[in-house]
Amino acid sequence: MYIIKNLAEYLSYKQVTHDAGSYIEMHQHDSAIGGYDFEIVYVMEGSATHIAGKEKYKIAKGDYFFVDYGVSHGYKIDEGEDLHIINLVFDYRAVDHWFKRIQSLSELATLHGIDPIVEDKSIKTDYLFHDGEDKRVLQAFLDISTELSERLPGYHETVKCKLMEILIKGFRQYFNLNSDIICSPPIRAIIDYLGAYYMNDTKLSDHAKLLHISLPHLSKKFKEEIGQTYTQYLHRRRITESCRILSTSDTPIEFVAEYVGYSDSKKYREKFREYMGVSPREYRKAMITS
Repeated sequence: MYIIKNLAEYLSYKQVTHDAGSYIEMHQHDSAIGGYDFEIVYVMEGSATHIAGKEKYKIAKGDYFFVDYGVSHGYKIDEGEDLHIINLVFDYRAVDHWFKRIQSLSELATLHGIDPIVEDKSIKTDYLFHDGEDKRVLQAFLDISTELSERLPGYHETVKCKLMEILIKGFRQYFNLNSDIICSPPIRAIIDYLGAYYMNDTKLSDHAKLLHISLPHLSKKFKEEIGQTYTQYLHRRRITESCRILSTSDTPIEFVAEYVGYSDSKKYREKFREYMGVSPREYRKAMITS
């Protein structure tokens, strides 16, 4: 495990004001140790067009957005309004310094069990959200600023928690919104159930009876909307959750298997290798030592 000795090496926080009508060229943020991986921006005042990769979208007060790994971005500030933003750039080790190198925000979400549906772990350019009336996201930003300034004992962990709070709030919005687009109500009900009870021995026929839908029709509908069979999805959901446990604890593999729904640890190992290409033990070793 790598212990953070100087959080400033992995995270930078600052407030920036860009003049009205100006253009901020496409750029990425670098640090003295070879480059930050990710960026989060909160719009305090003003409005602009944000350019991320090949995407363009409007941003205004109360919006916040994530800039994914390796994505160049810039701004075209609206006339008549300065753009005042909080800019938070961080290396993945500021969040999970014991993991292997994380190369997309959706991969980071997967490791924390936020996106059990989305199979695409590619780099994205559309992470745009709006803070609620309670301004909880803004408060999390300000709390990070206070912790970094005061540097009281335990500030590393407090900053990590606040950073994860911002990320998780955005991830929940992003993956829920994108999943709702592709899922009909019956399939959404099944996915939501498996999100919480994937370890149970619940068959698709059980869902069919509860939803009053014929099993053949429900099976076909699940495959069409999710892109895999119910059984394939269930195994992948269980294996994904076990990856998180293996990466963050020293729980015996037999206990991990039972926790995620496999009474037979041999079957768990077979399924793990099928989906991950390595054994659970090899995966744990790679995640901890990388």
